[in-house]
Amino acid sequence: MAIEDNPGSRTSYGDELRRRREAAGLTQEELSVRAIMSRTHIAHIEAGRRRPSLEDARRLDQVLTTGGVFENFLPAASPNTSRRQWSWSDRRR
Repeated sequence: MAIEDNPGSRTSYGDELRRRREAAGLTQEELSVRAIMSRTHIAHIEAGRRRPSLEDARRLDQVLTTGGVFENFLPAASPNTSRRQWSWSDRRR
């Protein structure tokens, strides 16, 4: 399921980002430097207060080598863009 603009899905996205960041052994500050984002923006995403942009998600995927997990969890950019819908549990295998 794609992230929606609601607190529950933003929180799930943030929880997954935190889990993968910590698994990579990175602090928010270290991830922010590598992903060219502010530490506070990463903190807001992890806390579910903000939804990342497509560019943010792509940089997070690149730094965390997640193979598009964070980008694919965002809603499609336009109605004509098809993205496979999935849940976090699909990617933990």
